[in-house]
Amino acid sequence: MKKYFVLVMLLAMSFACVGCGNQKYEAPISVKLLGDGNTVTIIDDFTSERLLEILNEGKWEDGLCDCFNQLYLTVNGYKIGYSTSCKTFNNTTNRKSLELDDVTAQEVEEILCSLEISFEGEDFVHDSGIGVPFMLEGEVLSISSTSITLKTETHDKIVVSTRFADGFGYKSDVGNINVGDRVHVLYDGKVAESYPPQILTVYSINIIELPITD
Repeated sequence: MKKYFVLVMLLAMSFACVGCGNQKYEAPISVKLLGDGNTVTIIDDFTSERLLEILNEGKWEDGLCDCFNQLYLTVNGYKIGYSTSCKTFNNTTNRKSLELDDVTAQEVEEILCSLEISFEGEDFVHDSGIGVPFMLEGEVLSISSTSITLKTETHDKIVVSTRFADGFGYKSDVGNINVGDRVHVLYDGKVAESYPPQILTVYSINIIELPITD
């Protein structure tokens, strides 16, 4: 009977320790924002106890979320994408994902927006008060000489200017975009209250490369 009891205890301990060997995320953290043809470095080296707590205490699931990652962290050599639209971290190194609730996602975005943005290859630095450019994803419904019209999760139609704001270091492939393509837009966060709504200050528009499925 004692032998069986010992076996049961050993099994219980082995199950309890599943995941005990997981890598603990530690500072420093590098953060980059995908900048459409060139990578924009937000900050190379910083520490955020709250961000590390979220990464370490979150429930990571096997497999990656099929979302477009706008932000990229490097922590302990791990490459971790973050999708603002899906509120999900994707650890592309070990192929695990962490979905956040709305409150935690807001915390993450506030942490990232507090960082000073500097552009790689440019002698230009944003005032940190501007924060991280806003992201928008959608399907192209129509194209004109000065704008494209998108369908997004929140708008049946929204018009996005293709007259890009100067001096921000972004590249766009708007000339290659066709109706039906899915694109992501970087803009200043302001939407004109018209019908349909309009985004006038745009930094870039680029096609989202969808994953190839069997």
